[in-house]
Amino acid sequence: MNNGITSRETTISALFAPGEELSMPPYQRSYSWTDDEVTELFSDLRDAADNNDMHFIGAIVTVRKEDGTSCEIVDGQQRLTTLTILLSVLRDLEEDPAEAEKIDMLISDRGRPMLGEEAKWRLSLNHVDGPFFRATIQEPGSTRQTLDEPGESDSQRRMTRTAAIFLRELEPLDLETRRMLFHTVAERCAVVRVNVSDRDKGYRVFRVLNTRGKQPAAHDIVKTELLERSGFTVEEADQHSRQWSEYEARLGGSAFDDLLGHVRFIHDRSGKGNLIVAFRKPTIGKMTPREFLSTVLPAYVQAYHEIITGEIDLGAYSEPVRAHLHRLRTL
Repeated sequence: MNNGITSRETTISALFAPGEELSMPPYQRSYSWTDDEVTELFSDLRDAADNNDMHFIGAIVTVRKEDGTSCEIVDGQQRLTTLTILLSVLRDLEEDPAEAEKIDMLISDRGRPMLGEEAKWRLSLNHVDGPFFRATIQEPGSTRQTLDEPGESDSQRRMTRTAAIFLRELEPLDLETRRMLFHTVAERCAVVRVNVSDRDKGYRVFRVLNTRGKQPAAHDIVKTELLERSGFTVEEADQHSRQWSEYEARLGGSAFDDLLGHVRFIHDRSGKGNLIVAFRKPTIGKMTPREFLSTVLPAYVQAYHEIITGEIDLGAYSEPVRAHLHRLRTL
């Protein structure tokens, strides 16, 4: 029975094969892996390489775009981004141009500029981080200068820190060991690729897979819910995804979760269910996702930022109000 979901075991070299183009949908969260997660992955890969063993990466969920030219990654962005950074560092440390080109084939089809052909990237991030990712990670030689381009957002800084970790770990290794590690990443990392027929099925699979292990932050899942239900065009979804990232950067992830919890309580005082469940009906059920994202949320973010920072401009009343807010925060 064809239920719109198929799966098969594959490898990173097949996932990043010539002609493959994987991209992130606008609602996906930005790169969020910490130093500990990066170091743990590298240690696992080193062990697999040293023991000539396999390493299981997990499931990657993709959905084919309507134009049929590429696939969106519904689940697996963090792992594939980290592996692309590792491949880019391995390429930039490779001394043989032919071997470096072999690694680069898992990062892009370079195209022929003289014939007007542009590079086609195996992995494309969102419009906020994509250009930075290409310039500081995917372009040949760029990872050697990542410390000079730390990035402007938390996700970009995490990318450059990840590259720095890999450089620190890889530079002391001899050439043969690095090449064995590349072979392990390309051919001995087992991946289960789950292909779904549409975003809705993809999102349902995403939720099932993320009920275990490290889950996305609550605000990440709420954002996904809102954008899935909004009926936005790709351009509109991208615009609101950018704004959401700006809110997260402005408040910080945990404070953003707190704010959404307060918003939920305003519209649903029962306190039943978790934050994600509460947004599906009690909150968004009283307005459209478009109205919430365009009008309601920006006002709440501004108000919450003023409350937690005390940065309020009320003329002659500013100082007394800031003093009251300070006492409340102290309590």
